[in-house]
Amino acid sequence: MFRRGEVVLPTCALLLLSGAVSLGAQEVWLQGRVELTPCQLPLYEGEAWCGAYEVWEDRDAQAGRRITLRIGVQRAESPDPLPDPVFIFNGGPGGAAVELAAYVAECRAVLGGRAEGPAHFVNTDSRLGDPDMIAVTRDQIGATLRFMLVSQGGASQIPAFVHAAYQDDFGPLGERALLQRRLGPTAFSRGLFFSVICAEEVTRLSEEELSEMSEGTFWGESWVRGIVDDCSGWPIGELPPGYFEPVAGLTPVLIQHGWLDPVTPPAWAEELTRHLPNARVMVIREGHHNFGYEECGKRHMAECIDNLDSSSLDESCTAEMKRPPFLVPER
Repeated sequence: MFRRGEVVLPTCALLLLSGAVSLGAQEVWLQGRVELTPCQLPLYEGEAWCGAYEVWEDRDAQAGRRITLRIGVQRAESPDPLPDPVFIFNGGPGGAAVELAAYVAECRAVLGGRAEGPAHFVNTDSRLGDPDMIAVTRDQIGATLRFMLVSQGGASQIPAFVHAAYQDDFGPLGERALLQRRLGPTAFSRGLFFSVICAEEVTRLSEEELSEMSEGTFWGESWVRGIVDDCSGWPIGELPPGYFEPVAGLTPVLIQHGWLDPVTPPAWAEELTRHLPNARVMVIREGHHNFGYEECGKRHMAECIDNLDSSSLDESCTAEMKRPPFLVPER
């Protein structure tokens, strides 16, 4: 049904959203050294312009092979857009930029369609019981995608699962949602989870903040609101004064962080070092929130504990910590 993708597109691509320029009357839109011409982006019917930009593969040496970056510009949907953001979709093994742009549009269509009612699928996973027709809601799909993003394995499956749902096959996403719902409570201590999050987060979250932070996200309010409702019946401990003050000290600290972490961005790790001068931030370029403890990471932790020194660690092996290629439909 699915296979792991190999090299699909050996370039990078940039997708920009433009709200400051009217492109309709122009045949060629010149932006610096880049010429943009009207084009049709995958699964996007609006006004779009495309072009290409060549850069050195070795930018420091300015020599050797050159790489072509494909660039796409689409109109911002908001009548009052913010300054243009740039989304960088990596190419190469497991990261086809053009296909990823299509999957983003498919994901929007899948979630948008479920706003009108649940989707249905036939369960084929024996771990989830006998085959049966099961309904899955938009909120469940959004929560499933959120949890898949935190791990390398889960994130690699998202394009294939979303593409299947776009073709009205909600089996992969639905079974994953059901698996998370049924097996999730056994994966961690729910008592510890509620004792921490109810006291540290929910007590400081207002109704207005919940709605504001959830607006425009693909998972909506349901997941956070469910936690808020659970906390209403959970005993909440009183936090001591100064609880939220930054931890400070001279103790050697090793902070391993996934650059692709959608939950706690790497900037938070850097913020910690302001108060921990002997801290070392080691960013795993292809790591997610749960990037797994491979041999490289285990060795760093052991050396830091044994030597009480994180500054001398050789992090070259982190370049070999690769995320799995995307799971793509069989063709």
